[in-house]
Amino acid sequence: MVELIKMSEEEFKDYKAFCIENYAQVLVRNLKMSIDEAADTSKRQMSSLLKDGLNTKGHFLFDVVEKETKEKMGIPWINVNDKRAFIYDIRIDEKYRGKGYGKRTLNKLEEFLREMGAKYIGLNIWADNKIAFELYKKMGYTISNMAMFKEI
Repeated sequence: MVELIKMSEEEFKDYKAFCIENYAQVLVRNLKMSIDEAADTSKRQMSSLLKDGLNTKGHFLFDVVEKETKEKMGIPWINVNDKRAFIYDIRIDEKYRGKGYGKRTLNKLEEFLREMGAKYIGLNIWADNKIAFELYKKMGYTISNMAMFKEI
């Protein structure tokens, strides 16, 4: 069993730095940006999305913890805007992957979002993240749009 606990300010600083670096690497791999361009883009987007940090209206950042042991297993970042929710990031620490914690985390997020009045949940997934794609399919997510890219 997992539970969601609000992320601390201290942890948010580390998470924000990690997200900027990680997203920059995703942009390099998937959109062939230079590392400098990707880092700049990542910093700008993170600052725009979470302009008030953990207090940004409609954004929720949690620690996923095992209910009994209180061991931290991952982090989801979601946004709720009226009846629509969006998962900006969800990550399960590597040592817990493949053990059902991703499914349990998604189920717990859905409970939270229902309580918030959300009726729909969306996310974007990069083409190189095939394991997550399969998990989302199993959890009932369907493709609503696709973006394509070609290097010329």
